[in-house]
Amino acid sequence: MLDDSFWTLPELLLAAGYDTACVVSHLFTTSRHGLQQGFVHTDDSFAYPEDDPAQSITSQVISDKAIRFLDQKKISPDEAPWCLWLHYFDPHKEYMEHPGITESFVTSGDRGRGVILGDIYDGEVRYTDLHVGRVLARLRELGFEQDTVVVLLADHGEEFYEHGALGHGHSMHDEVVRVPLVIRAPGFTPRRVNELVRQVDVLPTVLELVGLSIPSALAGRSLVQALRGNAMDEIGALSELDNSNLLFDSWRTERWKLIRSGADGARQLYDLAVDPLETTDVAAQHPDVTTALLAELERAKYAGRERARLFGTAREVALTPGIQNDLEALGYAGKDERGVPEGGPSEKNGER
Repeated sequence: MLDDSFWTLPELLLAAGYDTACVVSHLFTTSRHGLQQGFVHTDDSFAYPEDDPAQSITSQVISDKAIRFLDQKKISPDEAPWCLWLHYFDPHKEYMEHPGITESFVTSGDRGRGVILGDIYDGEVRYTDLHVGRVLARLRELGFEQDTVVVLLADHGEEFYEHGALGHGHSMHDEVVRVPLVIRAPGFTPRRVNELVRQVDVLPTVLELVGLSIPSALAGRSLVQALRGNAMDEIGALSELDNSNLLFDSWRTERWKLIRSGADGARQLYDLAVDPLETTDVAAQHPDVTTALLAELERAKYAGRERARLFGTAREVALTPGIQNDLEALGYAGKDERGVPEGGPSEKNGER
């Protein structure tokens, strides 16, 4: 559970006079895990569905609630700025078909299980995209578009046997850790940013866009210069996974990707310039690159541990049998596709 000593984006905005609200659809984003710190209005009613959560479809519900929030803001006499966080869960295992949409993503030719599930997943992404589009359309209709920052971000991708597994939580390959990030801010010309950016960069970017100071303890850096089309210094990206018996970390630059796995720290190196799908491990051919990236990885992890000293430690959360069953249905506990345990009777911040 996130300790109260951490300052979240909604807390920083709330302190600056913002009204803050969230609509979420996952057990991990409920108040029991501390991730609703700073939200004045919280709606996690759909995070505890009566039916099997893995079989629930939530995008339309989340968007309906978001549109209701926007409509209320339009007629409210309160002129305070606002922040709304929407959490969509549908592009996720269990992968579910959507009639009229899924058919458009059927891959031709031989279709193994990974291809079939990947096609269904693509349909889920499209389905969610349509409902996100409803929110953006309403934002425009109500006249909020010209002074609202919109950020679209995913927490992880999914594997479809590209490297031998299904879902997520078993590797550091790009199909899992390279996620979409879209930022639309008033006054900025749309462009694709080529520089490597990280999820930790989102918080300082939003703070600068709304004119607030950036706390020195933050791990990330603002991307506003990149949004303006200006070059930024090259920086590496750290990814970590500590999930039951699975231990991974990785360090990525614009060209190279180093993955370290297992208790023995086995290393894989990929040259993304010629091998973007990470099919050929070239660690043996480039020992100097492997050594240099490993040193950068260790420096980043050390800096993270030192920064953690500024905050309290995470607290364990005991799970009820019902929530344990729900997490197993969602793929966050039980066993993965290869029979590897994916969770235990409790969870800790940093292990998900």
